[in-house]
Amino acid sequence: DFLDTPVKRYSSGMYVRLAFAVAAHLDPEVMIVDEVLAVGDAAFQAKCIDRMSMAGRSGTTVLYVSHNLASVQKLCGRCCYIANGRMVSSGDTMEVINSYLGVGKLLNKREFEFGPVRTISMIQHGNKLDLDVDYYAPVAMSFVNLGFIVSDIQGVPLFGTNTRLYNIERFGNGTCGGRVNVTITSPVLLDGMYLLSVWFGDDKEDVFGEPHCLQFEVQDMSLGQRQPTTRENGHIAPTCQWKLTGA
Repeated sequence: DFLDTPVKRYSSGMYVRLAFAVAAHLDPEVMIVDEVLAVGDAAFQAKCIDRMSMAGRSGTTVLYVSHNLASVQKLCGRCCYIANGRMVSSGDTMEVINSYLGVGKLLNKREFEFGPVRTISMIQHGNKLDLDVDYYAPVAMSFVNLGFIVSDIQGVPLFGTNTRLYNIERFGNGTCGGRVNVTITSPVLLDGMYLLSVWFGDDKEDVFGEPHCLQFEVQDMSLGQRQPTTRENGHIAPTCQWKLTGA
């Protein structure tokens, strides 16, 4: 539609898309792509990733610069983390991404000196995760609402829920303090690091909110069952019933 439109009338996004389209079809020995996925719609971004993957498989050296960690993980076998013009780390892509995100600094329990939530912990016990939240409220609460979201290490939400979605009994005379325990057995998470976000309140409003307050690790939640790696298949181990027939 824009073939006859003078380039001087292009937006900055159209400039970048045109530049990538030209570079992608030159069959270069080295392709340098810098934040091209910052512009364009989802279809264009998918085309970019597919074209770069194809170029890499055909032997072209692809130097991909981006803060989009999902695409870096998908496209790159090796990675460099550069900060303030200096190389911080280089090597296996997931190791470098973990370095960039600060993975390894496990924090599966936090204490708060003030506010209604005093402690939050997420501990794995075999094939289940136990979330415990100790709370104290200056005014008695007839209903305690706890909401949480588990995200991957890049902050992409995987699943979450809250007390209001379940038939939880109310406190007849109200309560000023106690503990909320949540046992999570499904979905089964693959080995890796995860983030926990927590919200707390009553049935009217939240009085506490702490995104990504914990960073916890999951190991062998499937109890020895062979599972795919997170790099190739996301973060959740599906429960499947297989039925195969043959001639």
